[in-house]
Amino acid sequence: MRITFRSIMLVFLIAFMAGAVHPQSNDADASATTRFYRSNAIGLELEEIRRDAVEAHEYVLAVTRTREHELRVLTHDGTENRRTQVFFDDRGRPRSETVTRIGVELISREFDAAGRITREEVSRPVDPETADADGAVVLESVTMYAYRDGRLVAATSLDADGEVNSHDEYVYRADGSLRRIVRTHADGTERVSEFGVTDGRVVEERHTVGSRYELSRFDDRGRVTVREQRVSDARVGKTTYSYHPGTETTAYVRDEDIEAGSVEERWYDEAGRLVEDRMTVGTVVVSSSTRAFDEHGRPERITTLTGTRTRIELFEYDGDRLVRRELTEDGRPVVIEVALDDGTRREDRYREGELVQRIFFDGDRRIREEVVRDGEIIRVREVQ
Repeated sequence: MRITFRSIMLVFLIAFMAGAVHPQSNDADASATTRFYRSNAIGLELEEIRRDAVEAHEYVLAVTRTREHELRVLTHDGTENRRTQVFFDDRGRPRSETVTRIGVELISREFDAAGRITREEVSRPVDPETADADGAVVLESVTMYAYRDGRLVAATSLDADGEVNSHDEYVYRADGSLRRIVRTHADGTERVSEFGVTDGRVVEERHTVGSRYELSRFDDRGRVTVREQRVSDARVGKTTYSYHPGTETTAYVRDEDIEAGSVEERWYDEAGRLVEDRMTVGTVVVSSSTRAFDEHGRPERITTLTGTRTRIELFEYDGDRLVRRELTEDGRPVVIEVALDDGTRREDRYREGELVQRIFFDGDRRIREEVVRDGEIIRVREVQ
């Protein structure tokens, strides 16, 4: 199992906040409610959004809660990415947790009476392309966690054969704040993560492997403001962040690759939607794009400039339904997608501005294909 710093901190957060109790309703029979959130790749609840605005966001988290159970479904560009289920005891503390993809259980976690994670098993599908609810999986790793004085002090990851993948040791300051995590891999190499704390908050992180390290700094709201990559103290990359006033929402990101001589810039609106991006190499802008949204937060127009080419993607809606998507390049059609009255949709594909193929879909399933030449249908294939 490849364990990143992000996964280290996610586990640490679960363990360190073990005393937290799941929010419960005063009504034992309260019905389940589902809320939608703008999210990210690790499934955080960044901002609550309306159900009819989910198409405007890359990652969306749907959370359904009852007293004994929580279901979290993360989608990426409208497709389910993963599904997490947590079951709670009568005090609201987690008892067990499972994470599934494509209906296959890939992660299971166990907790102690205090709600602290004690064991995690990670599996993978034998065949990721065909995995389904009955798909076979193989065990990939088992991680066990140890606590002392209420704090996580060690985590050991084993492979499927019981051999050690890595061992983590957590070191704390006298005030209880995390000072350092030392990860030792099976080959003896180490990754050291150090945390600078001021007034009870992390202001700096440094992650070192050999001669390479990454340094991150945070503002007084805990937001990262700069992240640098260095090799033997020579800076090779730098990313800076700014935020909309008074919020946690990113407004601007500048990502500089010093070795490649490139700069990528991204601008976001107050809802966290990417509205503009630009890639520059040296002094030359090699690509840029802008995005416009309608009053419901749905994409309406995306304009992309690459070299001398201009691509424009337009979206039309009827109520909550996307009824037309049109992609053109330098004024000539590339793809036009239309929703049909019977609930199916048609995708017209063009080459050099000429219609060459029509594909009909029922949901995501192809049901018919037509090959077109000089405006005439020359071949038809029905897909069973």
